[in-house]
Amino acid sequence: MKNISYNAFSNAEEQFNVRLLTDIKEVQNSFSDLVNNYSLFHEKYSSTDFLNSKLFPNWGDNSDYSNVKHIDDFLKTVTEDDLKLSHTLAVPISYIFSSEESKGGCDRPYWVRDKGDKQCRTNLNEENQDGEPKGYRMSDAQTLSAMLRPHPTILGTYILVKFIGNNRVWMKLLANKGKDSLVKMEVAFHEEGLTQKDYISVEAESHSTDAGNRSSQNEPQKFASNYRAGRRDAVYLYKFLKKHQINFGTIMQQEGEDGSENWLTISSIQGIKEGEGNGFFGKFGEQNVDYAMSTIKKIAKITGETSFGNTIVQSFSMMFRCYTDFGLYENGNGLFTKPDFQKFLVEFFREKNKKSDSWMDESQSLLMEEINQTGGVKNIAYINTTIFWPAIVSYYKHITGNTNGFSVEAWCNKELLKFCKDRFLAKEARRNIT
Repeated sequence: MKNISYNAFSNAEEQFNVRLLTDIKEVQNSFSDLVNNYSLFHEKYSSTDFLNSKLFPNWGDNSDYSNVKHIDDFLKTVTEDDLKLSHTLAVPISYIFSSEESKGGCDRPYWVRDKGDKQCRTNLNEENQDGEPKGYRMSDAQTLSAMLRPHPTILGTYILVKFIGNNRVWMKLLANKGKDSLVKMEVAFHEEGLTQKDYISVEAESHSTDAGNRSSQNEPQKFASNYRAGRRDAVYLYKFLKKHQINFGTIMQQEGEDGSENWLTISSIQGIKEGEGNGFFGKFGEQNVDYAMSTIKKIAKITGETSFGNTIVQSFSMMFRCYTDFGLYENGNGLFTKPDFQKFLVEFFREKNKKSDSWMDESQSLLMEEINQTGGVKNIAYINTTIFWPAIVSYYKHITGNTNGFSVEAWCNKELLKFCKDRFLAKEARRNIT
């Protein structure tokens, strides 16, 4: 691909000398997060593949953007006012770059290449009213979105960075058997003089807004978009996970956190993605979620687990709240200190996972992943009563030296039962802790 230069000196006071950079090597030397969509497609498919009618049937493409200004023509007449506005333009796919998530960016062109191709083909094969494959339709594609990033050192040079439309770009390349073609894009200019991180953050904010309405983007991808957009809840959770050296997807490796490839991984952030004062943090208290997370790390060393879900976070956070914030009486101290209760949970799992060489040993090993919402039982409070009793009572007697335990009427137990809203399960839960 070539660099495209434009000189617009017909009215020097109003128009600018604008250069669009499309050379892949030069672009990637300027911004390490960018990859070229057209190039990615041709890395996956060869000219021989395009001759294979099974791999590339004759999908139609009814797009016609002759009534839309071409980006080449637009850049010949850019004015100062244009820098503040967005513009609907016809853009060759070969001009388009995307900010790749695995390179610290906010978009997912690699994912579309590696995993999204199948769905793109399914979309193209969807039948129209005549029972024929629809192919690529202009009415379905509508408008993609991009921003022009200023080159970090060369004044008046820009790079076109798409943040909405990966699948549509890929579908159009499939339908046209790899040939370069036009797409319609809404294009705006970035502010001059920002850092790469700042440009990614601006693009990520728009990408993340769009991603929130698309089920095709998975939870780690949405989190990465939200974090790079600088959204408060995502930034809070990132710092929380980093503090505990816990990974989610590959976000920590992407951000260059040292040794993160060996960190324990959380598989779902439901309940904690809502950020400070919300979700589990609001329901159980930040300190209790904090202790739950550090406890999970300790137990993982016993069980050998390398990942865990959000259910165990909810389970432990709930137990820390009920049994360290509340005690025997309404206004009394917690039944346990937080370190003591953490010790109980760790010792509980250690006992459950003791090894024996005896052929008679029918091990009652317990993994954290086994504490989950399965079948018809979804209530975590009830599940907790089936797991930790009567051991928790024995532990209480052990550390206090009391011969008696604590009754079902203890305030801490009442707090736990409040989380059991199903009246039938509540009866069972009450029976479990009696």
